[in-house]
Amino acid sequence: MVKSIKLGDRLIEYDLIRKSVKNVNVTVRVDGSITVSANETVDLESIEAHIAKKAKFILRKLDEYKNIREIKKSMYILGKEVPVVLKLVEPKQEGMIYDGKQVIIGLRRLSDAKAVKKHINILIESLSRKILREHFDKGFEKCKKTVCVKPELEIKALKVLWSGCRTGDFKIVLNKLLVMLPEECIEYVVIHELCHFVSGEHDDEFYDTLDFYLAHWQESEELLYEYEKKIRSGLMPDYRVLNLRKEEMVRFYYADAILRRNVYEV
Repeated sequence: MVKSIKLGDRLIEYDLIRKSVKNVNVTVRVDGSITVSANETVDLESIEAHIAKKAKFILRKLDEYKNIREIKKSMYILGKEVPVVLKLVEPKQEGMIYDGKQVIIGLRRLSDAKAVKKHINILIESLSRKILREHFDKGFEKCKKTVCVKPELEIKALKVLWSGCRTGDFKIVLNKLLVMLPEECIEYVVIHELCHFVSGEHDDEFYDTLDFYLAHWQESEELLYEYEKKIRSGLMPDYRVLNLRKEEMVRFYYADAILRRNVYEV
């Protein structure tokens, strides 16, 4: 039975449950709901008098839980810092939505770092497949007069490098985490690796080819280093809220999918 009572200047709703209990019990949950249990023999006036006595406690808990229901973080997607909002939800509502402006992750426990990383990893997998493939195709079209045959593309997580070129296998490997960098950085990485099919070394022939296809490559390279420093220095000072170790911070900033109503769009 849902009832309401005014505490101070706030109208509070509570669910009154009649059960075999000795005292009137007030429970304030993290989701903001309030349950009051009382014996059938206790009249409503006495129940509300007890609630009024607990007003300070109830209002303090409501404010406290409101603050923790949404924990805001941030991550990079294509060079833009995107808010990440962690919301406390019921188990059936768990999931993630990325609408192009923010990432919202619904969790039943805000301290569940594994769930956060799982959702972010799913994001990066799908976004990297789409965006990095597009940049690879554009890069090859730009360089195909020199690189006549299109190399094989592999997209995967690399621990140290942003990319790699296997001239023997005629393959280019791109770090899926490139999706957090600005598009000009992705373009630079792709063109850089394609130029290695002209020369496997960083020699004059390699740089002449790079200059020809990407005249502003030095600026893109500097921008890449700038973003690398930002991410590796850590931008989430309250990471302990998620029980993340400092070395795990980088992973939190990667995002890579569009989700609507908990349905992954790959």
